[in-house]
Amino acid sequence: MSMTSCPGIRMIPFVRILIPFFLGDLIGLYVTYPFLWVVILLITGMVMYIYSVLDKHPEVRYAREGIGGMGILWLFFSAGILASGLAVEKMEKKRDFDGEEVIAGMIYQPAVQKKNSCESEISVYGIRKDRVWYKVNGRALLRFNKNSRIVSGKPGETILLYVRLIPFPYYGNPGEFNYSRYQADHGIYWQAFVKEENWRYVPEKSFFSVRTEAKKVQYYLVNCLKKYGFSQSSLALASALTAGDRDYMDPHTRKYFADSGTMHVLAISGLHVGILYFVALYFFSFFGKNRYVKIIRLVAILLLLWSYAFITGLSPSVIRAALMFSLLLLGQSFQRKSNVYNILAVSAFILLFIHPVWIRDAGFQLSYLAVLGIVALYRPLYLLAATGIGWVDKIWSLLVVSVAALAGTFPLTLYYFHRFPLYAPLTNILVIPLVTVFIYVGLAFFLLQPFPWLAGLMAHIMMGLANGLLFITQKSLTLPAAVISPVFLHTAGVLILYLLTLSLVLIFLRRKPAGVLFLQMVMLAGVVVMLIRESDTVRKNRLAVFNIPHGSVCLLSSGKTGVLVGDTGTEGSAFYLKNIAGSLGLKKLVPATAMNGPAWENACKMRAKQIYLHKGFFRVGSATGFILNDSTAQKFKREIPVDYLIFSGKKWWLLKRQLNRLRPGMIILDATVPGFTVKKIRQICSGRNLYVVREQGPFVWEE
Repeated sequence: MSMTSCPGIRMIPFVRILIPFFLGDLIGLYVTYPFLWVVILLITGMVMYIYSVLDKHPEVRYAREGIGGMGILWLFFSAGILASGLAVEKMEKKRDFDGEEVIAGMIYQPAVQKKNSCESEISVYGIRKDRVWYKVNGRALLRFNKNSRIVSGKPGETILLYVRLIPFPYYGNPGEFNYSRYQADHGIYWQAFVKEENWRYVPEKSFFSVRTEAKKVQYYLVNCLKKYGFSQSSLALASALTAGDRDYMDPHTRKYFADSGTMHVLAISGLHVGILYFVALYFFSFFGKNRYVKIIRLVAILLLLWSYAFITGLSPSVIRAALMFSLLLLGQSFQRKSNVYNILAVSAFILLFIHPVWIRDAGFQLSYLAVLGIVALYRPLYLLAATGIGWVDKIWSLLVVSVAALAGTFPLTLYYFHRFPLYAPLTNILVIPLVTVFIYVGLAFFLLQPFPWLAGLMAHIMMGLANGLLFITQKSLTLPAAVISPVFLHTAGVLILYLLTLSLVLIFLRRKPAGVLFLQMVMLAGVVVMLIRESDTVRKNRLAVFNIPHGSVCLLSSGKTGVLVGDTGTEGSAFYLKNIAGSLGLKKLVPATAMNGPAWENACKMRAKQIYLHKGFFRVGSATGFILNDSTAQKFKREIPVDYLIFSGKKWWLLKRQLNRLRPGMIILDATVPGFTVKKIRQICSGRNLYVVREQGPFVWEE
């Protein structure tokens, strides 16, 4: 099998097809369009291709080859738009079910104990709304009382519930993670709290589902682990690494692995499937290369890969890896000249055609970028310091794989997670061998269940390996500057970092003289982008009223300095405000819990000319306003015009009284104003410019 690291464009036809499909997929997800337009695009592509092959004369068909190629690319571009558009439409229809409903479904993910409740996922296959049953296909995240009977529930058991379905919230604040979209992209559309008297098991056979059957096997494997006295942390690692179940992982363990750059080992993915694949290939290398051995090897390894994917729950990451290595194995078995870029493109195309929304999934993006980094950089990096000494080269090889994967993923990692683990390559040198041993000891543990004493021995080995993994990740975080955070990148910054990486590869690994010129151009572009953003931020004044549940928080900012006013000390507010500074480019953000006194006065001195507040009145840039609540309500002797009046709380009569003297250009009702108060204020302020944060999202004014 021939695999080229830098193929010509004609050697990678599937990459050429994937690119327009990829672009169409993105456009379909984020751009609303009439369905007729997509049909016209498809017909246009078909006409272009048919026109290129209709003529009988070879020379004419050759002359029209370019038109035919453009037609094919246009067809795949249109197919991408259509596939993602249909996926989004299907997701939106499923969100229509909210309110008091009767739900029929089966347990998908067994209940997991949380601090004050227990959570379980169910696959919903029927919803009764207005006395009519609707067939649906989606999952719901349900919360039960801590001592609920659901704790003993098993995957595949049918249950009937009477609950109020609630969509996952997304409030639209700057820097806020879109949890609602994330859950929908993973097939979870609803959430609810279930009272114990409002659900029961139903003694009828559930619908067959391959994923549910996989969950049953996963549930059995985790229960096998629980019988052998694992500690909480050891059980969490064992269930994640061997059965693909990360529900037992506590926040502290997750943080250790995330901050040390080894979080990827906890998700069954390309690393774990690749370990199985290459060890299986090595095993079959002892049996020769005749035709029958190749057939047996093909069937056996495919069964091994997909059986492993099945018992670990058929998560998206393991499906991606199993499909990728299956295509690689098929190409090798049939002695085709396979190109690894083509294989990656085929697997990505198949997955995106089935699940178009995966294109915006961070796991999907990072897994393919990691493999691309390894494919493109492993060999040239390895040859830089290969010694020919066996054990030295093995260590060097592990380091190179880690560095190559990091080069492919670190810009996107900074963009999504705002942190950079400095010692990740070195930590992975120690962690990956332990994980490799862990996987095979875990498989031996499950196979040896009929022999308890041997299974117990394997369990003790896994406990030791789990303690070793925890020790390594914890100690790596004690090194100086172990984690660089927070780091906030914009989209242009991600692109610049990838182009910088490419230019360095061209210079040092490919020895391309043009790489120096390319590097200079990229650095110049980076400086220009940085200067534009910096000058824009320095000159910008901003007023923002955030949409935080039951919280009143405003931001007054000028340049890179900002002041938060309101309920900034609560746990809920802190959660929604944690990324505000980075997402808005602020270097200094000072909370002011009171609108008067030294704390506020000191905060305002940072930009005294641009930010001012006194007794509820504020000015930021050219905008003036008044924040009205219980503590700022007062009597005014004359009429006072302001641009914005920000109202908090339930007491609508305060607003009515203040409007006798205040003359606002716009009235903003923040997230603490309940629905009945909004209704009353609409009556009072009929004809006025009214902005309701709870309904319209956060208010942002900039100049």
